[in-house]
Amino acid sequence: MKEETDFYVYLCNIAGSLLQGGPLELEGNTYVGDEARKKGMQIVDLIRVLDVYFKSK
Repeated sequence: MKEETDFYVYLCNIAGSLLQGGPLELEGNTYVGDEARKKGMQIVDLIRVLDVYFKSK
């Protein structure tokens, strides 16, 4: 459970930084502005999927 929570918090922190418009370097790419916000929304979608998965366990 602790690892799941840490990963969830990590993803939320990344998504929050991206939704603010960056700049954030992730996977060797630097995201800024609208590009950062779009990537942030993709991570939010991933968080939603993981949330459903972990709650169903």
